[in-house]
Amino acid sequence: MKKRKLKQFFKENWGWFAFVIWLLLVSATISTVMATISDTMDISIWTNLSLVAICVLYTIAGLVLMSKAADKDEKQRADGKNKRLQELKTQDKYYIDLVDRHVKETLSKLKDESLVGIDTSLEYLISFSDKVNWICNTRIVGKPDSFIIASCLMYSLISHPVIMVKKSEDSEYLQSIGFSINMDVVMNCVFEIISEPSTYFEDNGIWVEEKHPKVNISGLIKNSELYQRILNSIYRDELSDNITSIMQFSNLLYLIYLNCQ
Repeated sequence: MKKRKLKQFFKENWGWFAFVIWLLLVSATISTVMATISDTMDISIWTNLSLVAICVLYTIAGLVLMSKAADKDEKQRADGKNKRLQELKTQDKYYIDLVDRHVKETLSKLKDESLVGIDTSLEYLISFSDKVNWICNTRIVGKPDSFIIASCLMYSLISHPVIMVKKSEDSEYLQSIGFSINMDVVMNCVFEIISEPSTYFEDNGIWVEEKHPKVNISGLIKNSELYQRILNSIYRDELSDNITSIMQFSNLLYLIYLNCQ
């Protein structure tokens, strides 16, 4: 999980790192050239030091400009993110209410709610929207069905958990407990979405929604060996930063629904 965040950080900021390296190389090159000239032309040490100081100041000025540009870029991204979140709060209200309801249900099962905190940033909405858009643009034609939606929401909530377990000395145990608590929320959301699913078919260029009968998924699957195998598999994938395909998991959800009919 930390590995993915580190990769994302370098991916988003590689241009600034390249600029810093370029500035340092330019300064080092100028310093080397000046040192060579001073040796061949018998330039005084004070002149040489002045040239080196100019190179240092040039580098510092470049870094300051870079920092200001980075701050401006960060502010623009933050403003864009906030604007998008406001739009998603309206667009995805059903999913927000769904997650909030199951968060409350999960918390009510805990013996000591003081051990956990709630992330109210709704970061998962952006991840959820990105995943749905990516699926629509690259993996399917038409509208995503309930199984794809549930799969996208699941991975978004895993990468941006709503319930946060407070820090303790045993980080590995903490991570495991936190994952289990959040997966209770996640799978309850997933099972509710696919318990009365909608799929789509094309009719003369128009995508028509087809509703399917409601079934009791949570009551059957949660008490089965399959449920535990699913959780174990997701947990191992999460630890190794090896996410299963969204489409692959959506197919599994479809099979689970069919098995519960």
